[in-house]
Amino acid sequence: EIKRIREDYQYLVVDCPPTLETGVAQKAMSVSDKVLIPILPSPVDLWASVRLAEAIEQAKIYNDDLQPYMLVNQLEPRNAISRGMRQALEEFDIPALESCLRRRAIYRNSALEGSSVYCMGKRGEPASQEIDALIEEILNS
Repeated sequence: EIKRIREDYQYLVVDCPPTLETGVAQKAMSVSDKVLIPILPSPVDLWASVRLAEAIEQAKIYNDDLQPYMLVNQLEPRNAISRGMRQALEEFDIPALESCLRRRAIYRNSALEGSSVYCMGKRGEPASQEIDALIEEILNS
């Protein structure tokens, strides 16, 4: 399905479940240009990323052009684990984006309202700026 519709769009974003068990992520990676791997600042997420890195290497067998990137999601700058994430991600062969998404209530609030942080006025500006920076970095990588 993705192969069929991708020619009609400049950008196509596919959001997959955070599991490798269903095969959905592997199928998406086989036809994608880039894959964004959100990593929460937790040891459990880092351990799970080892398996994901292996799956990406498998996907590259079928899609040599695949460009994977790790993204720190729900970063809490005052938290020691969050502060150590950059260094921890250097252990992987997958590059980590400079951009990150902080843990912000506005993300949850906008979802509750069925909206976007871009529609939340002044309250959503910091989150909107984070997303803009992330998009810019992805498009220029």
